Amino acid sequence: NLGYNMILFMAALSNIPRELLEVAEVEGASAAYGLGSRLTECFRYINANYGKPITLGELAELCGVSQEHFCRLFRSYTGMRPFDYITRLRIQRSKDLLARSREMRIAEVAARTGFQSNSYFSMVFKRSEGCTPDEYRRRVSVGSDG
Repeated sequence: NLGYNMILFMAALSNIPRELLEVAEVEGASAAYGLGSRLTECFRYINANYGKPITLGELAELCGVSQEHFCRLFRSYTGMRPFDYITRLRIQRSKDLLARSREMRIAEVAARTGFQSNSYFSMVFKRSEGCTPDEYRRRVSVGSDG
């Protein structure tokens, strides 16, 4: 599918984890072709700023469309709502930090990956991964010891 290949290419340019894009469904190459450059900027922006609050207004402005139109475009292009995508990216980045930086406190991981509170981070992480951030860190630690 040409549209999916374009997403993978854009992911490479934007340093977006491939596993986030594997769930994306593209309606057709024409939609991907028309939106490519504008959404590429949004992906780059999200990737560079996921550790900070990101507003729908900022993303829509980058694409030069209204917030409502941006949401429709983003979803038709990725198969996800913008903030679902951002949350998945933040969870992926937090998993990387939890695995690599064992001395880093959970609250710091949450803050670095754009979550406004430790409790919200833990709730979202558990819903996504089926375990708390602490449990995940222990599992990764046990898995790397053997």
